Amino acid sequence: MEECPAHGVASEFDPFDIADPFEFYARVRAEEPVFFSEELGYWVVSRYEDILPIFKDPATFSSENTQAPYKPRPPEVQQILDEGEFRAYSGLSARQPPDHTRLRGFINKAFTPRRVATLEPGIRELVSATIERFRERGHADLVSELTRDLPAFVIFRLLGIPDEDVPNVKMWAESRVYLNFGDLPLDEQLHHAENLVKYWRYCLELVEKRFDEPRDDLPSDLVRIYQDGDKSISIDEMAGLVYGQLTAGQETTASLLAEGLRLLLTQRERWEELCADSSLVPGAVEELLRLSTPVFAWKRKVKKPATIGGTVQVNEGANVLLLLGSANHDGAMFHDPEAIDPRRENSRQHLSFGHGIHFCLGASLARLEAQIVLEELTARIPGLRLVPGQKFEYQANTTFRSPHAVLAEWDTTGPLVLPLERCSPDDVELVGGKAASLGAMIAAGLPVPPGFAVTTEAFGDELGEPVAKAIATAYAALGNDVPVAVRSSATAEDSSEASFAGMQETYLWVVGEEEVLERVKGCWDSLRSDRSLAYRHDRGFDDTDIRMGVVVQQMVDARAAGVAMTLNPSNGDRTVIAIESSFGLGESVVGGTVTPDSFLVDKVMLELVKTDISAKASELVRDPSGHGVLEKPVAAERCTQPSLTQDEVKAVAALAKRAEQHYGSPQDVEWAIDESGVVLLQSRPETVWSRKPDEAAKKPAYSFGMNSLVNTLVNPLASRRTDVDPDD
Repeated sequence: MEECPAHGVASEFDPFDIADPFEFYARVRAEEPVFFSEELGYWVVSRYEDILPIFKDPATFSSENTQAPYKPRPPEVQQILDEGEFRAYSGLSARQPPDHTRLRGFINKAFTPRRVATLEPGIRELVSATIERFRERGHADLVSELTRDLPAFVIFRLLGIPDEDVPNVKMWAESRVYLNFGDLPLDEQLHHAENLVKYWRYCLELVEKRFDEPRDDLPSDLVRIYQDGDKSISIDEMAGLVYGQLTAGQETTASLLAEGLRLLLTQRERWEELCADSSLVPGAVEELLRLSTPVFAWKRKVKKPATIGGTVQVNEGANVLLLLGSANHDGAMFHDPEAIDPRRENSRQHLSFGHGIHFCLGASLARLEAQIVLEELTARIPGLRLVPGQKFEYQANTTFRSPHAVLAEWDTTGPLVLPLERCSPDDVELVGGKAASLGAMIAAGLPVPPGFAVTTEAFGDELGEPVAKAIATAYAALGNDVPVAVRSSATAEDSSEASFAGMQETYLWVVGEEEVLERVKGCWDSLRSDRSLAYRHDRGFDDTDIRMGVVVQQMVDARAAGVAMTLNPSNGDRTVIAIESSFGLGESVVGGTVTPDSFLVDKVMLELVKTDISAKASELVRDPSGHGVLEKPVAAERCTQPSLTQDEVKAVAALAKRAEQHYGSPQDVEWAIDESGVVLLQSRPETVWSRKPDEAAKKPAYSFGMNSLVNTLVNPLASRRTDVDPDD
């Protein structure tokens, strides 16, 4: 097929205007998916199904023209490059086998998963510090204050660039983009050519210095491999790899973050889902990679006659432009392509990292950076939203699409809901003691059912619309009408001074959005009950500013449940773990409505040293209606059977011991057993014997059996809860 002027819809193609090309892309995919652009002198390919085979056939469609300008460089520009001894050809993207195979194999020895993994703590610290610089302000340009420089600092640290050199190196890397992928007047090209010479010299000197002054960075790793005997690479090629990665590692990720955040905040319901459920973040990253397409278009050169799209024949030597930004929005490949769907099953089949031998070397690093940014932003500023009425502007070029600015604002109050995995001991004033404890257990790797905290920022006399919406979104993220427990989590709760056990409301087997909202309000109201106020007054807590968090946590359909203390509650002996257990849900044990089985386990060897099996007349189970729980009798032949096997006793004891080791003090743990095994529902500090280290020796070794039974009958909570001093 002869090259001919574009006609029909393709005649509207402006290759350098990528501000909002998606309506045009949809039309051209349908009407003229492969066409010739006279302005570029390139065949343009728009459909996913046509681009993927081109990536898979590098022998026919070579990447050798990837870094070449669309139009021949003016003599004045070439003169500057020649006189400056500019020898940078390409790091990897434009290299062909066998050179590409050789260089990729060499850098793979240095750019290892271990090297990327070591960057995670530093990236998270950098992201957190960056966000904290503007978090209290309530507004920011996310581009200039976060996404533009963050990827540069990450890749520059990997490549050993001192922080003070970052502005210059970033400017030089941008000149490479403008010169190779833009359409600039001569005077601007001359300026960028001078920057390219400086950029190349800097990369060359960086590698040469590492021969004498090795450091813990990627150039030093390359030099070390070279010095250890692998001479398959030259000094210029090492400098070329640095030159390529300095650009690829920052411009692409900066584009992903800036455009990705703009898209996510435009579809803000998806943002709210991520705030409620951080497990969706990896899927969201893939969707933002797909929709933002950091490398928006890529080039190939035809090495032998070929057919594209089944009908268009191209000759040897022809240039081809692959519209990756169109392919990733192709409805034939991705259902409802403009929607961000973190649960999309085929989202990782996007072409944002290319495909085949030229698949992006830094893909894992880009994913890691994006994931950390989303995790930290959703946790620290969940109320983030776009400033209304702003216009988004993009640099004119074919390949890197990123808005110049993304203006955002937010209320400076804290989040209304917070996933349990994001709660920590530092957040007690925000989420309450119970939620903070659950978050700490999750961080320690202990098995805890999923859920979220309704924060003290949401606390009030009534459930306003923003609070109700935030709770509903977080609840929906747990699944479709998942049964949950709704439990109070006051700011003084589960502290070492007082446990508040049984002082505020707990609701079990709550199902449906409406009921969850009603039960959250019930927990709030219980904070003002006479019993709760009296308890606070007796222990000297201030009643003038009382607030409450609420834990909403997926229910465990427990076969058995109970409590475990990492000391003997009768005498303070810290060498044992005391476990009390009954059939069904653990509230029957905690509330004293049943005389539980009692087990004493040696803390060191985890051996069972004493067992008392009681007659458990009733158990607490879910109501057959699907809402709430009910107490039902235990069959006579079953009531005297042990509620736990010996292996289960040891498993409970092992988890209680791990909780104590994590917190560094004796713990009072609530647990349950379902089909998956033992899970922990709560862990609070033991509040009496842990403050009396000398008392243990004065007490008898065990106090179970009749003593336990009498204690339960007289004061059911005191026998298992230690927030009341036995000497009082």
